Amino acid sequence: MQKFILMASILAFLCCNCSKETFEVDTASKTFFHVKNGDYLIPVMLRGNTASKKIILYVQGGPAGNTMDFATVDYPEWKNTLEKDYAIAYYEQRGTGNRQGNFGFGQNILQTYIEDLHKVAAFLKKAYGAEIIMMGHSFGGGLTLRYMIEYGQSGIPQKYIALNAPVTTDVSTADLRWQFRRAFLFNTAKLEISRNRKVERWNEVLQWLEKRP
Repeated sequence: MQKFILMASILAFLCCNCSKETFEVDTASKTFFHVKNGDYLIPVMLRGNTASKKIILYVQGGPAGNTMDFATVDYPEWKNTLEKDYAIAYYEQRGTGNRQGNFGFGQNILQTYIEDLHKVAAFLKKAYGAEIIMMGHSFGGGLTLRYMIEYGQSGIPQKYIALNAPVTTDVSTADLRWQFRRAFLFNTAKLEISRNRKVERWNEVLQWLEKRP
């Protein structure tokens, strides 16, 4: 028994001392790894043209929408389009898969999200020697804008893209939402009338809008 414990201890020691601290870059078209932030491991999947030295860091909506599923089903069809020219890094925000039940994020979850995002961006830039382009959708677009405000010129990405992102302004949210929706409806009515589609109905819409500025 003593010999068994001794051998197990030696094996554990060797395993610990032989572990690699450096990251080995995988230039395959698809690779998976974790980026560490404190005691938390952030899952990252990199897929596409890594030889381009241009990585689009995709920031998902939600918050905590399942990005790996999004990438796997290839909803936006990037696999045979965008990923031909760029590599895209898909990462999972904290809390992914925990929309239901009692899951605590803490008081500063938005700040934590931004820190995680910065860690992932910095790691990708250093490990792959690549230009980083941050692209956020919906909540992820808002997070991208928050990142830009916080880091400014010291941010890792060289370019930013916000897709359908919520943006705060000095105008109250309720008023701004109404202005956007009213303008959208007005423009849609004009467009449909120009196409001679349900003209009578869309004219009724315009009359309704005239009474509600």
